[in-house]
Amino acid sequence: MAEKMGFAGWSTVIATWVGIVGAGAGGWTALEQQQAQADKEYEQAVKEYELQEAQFNAEIKATYLETFKMFEIFSRSDQLAAREKIYDYMADPASVDLKLTDVFVYFDFFDALQICVESEICDMAVSIELFKPYAVEVWNSMHPEVLGYRELGNPKFGLGVEWLAMLPEMDQAADETGSFEELPAEQTDTESAPADESVPDADVSDTQVQ
Repeated sequence: MAEKMGFAGWSTVIATWVGIVGAGAGGWTALEQQQAQADKEYEQAVKEYELQEAQFNAEIKATYLETFKMFEIFSRSDQLAAREKIYDYMADPASVDLKLTDVFVYFDFFDALQICVESEICDMAVSIELFKPYAVEVWNSMHPEVLGYRELGNPKFGLGVEWLAMLPEMDQAADETGSFEELPAEQTDTESAPADESVPDADVSDTQVQ
């Protein structure tokens, strides 16, 4: 028959269970602390993301606003008057007394727009949508005069119009990420026209302007 456990025995058992319970409680406390730290880090990450998103949206909004400010300038009376004369000249050069001041008013705007876009103050996509049709039409019609004026000692004249006219459309040039990419060198070489056809054309476009 088993002997009754004495006080010392019960003390040992109680101490063992107290130690087990204490270890378990300590483990749960550590887990709770870890979970609390993880929750805190998650909340901080969410706040940082929201802040970055807000800053990004503010920057996008700012570039949109600056682009529409440029459109307001483009719609001023002096711009409209110069544009009307230039378009009349393109339709019938002999019928319009086109002055250099009118040309400068119109073409200088596109120089300013180029600076605005390339410095990331204005939005490129919106600028293409708003202004590219004007640049394409004027460049296609007046590039001989522009190139001729450059040869007279104004090498930077009309660069803004040419830059915008040559920019690809956003839906054609943007890849899946929305960024512009140039064709690889080997692809450009294989798709370009033969040298005896392309080189003379390029020379003619640069030398025929008087």
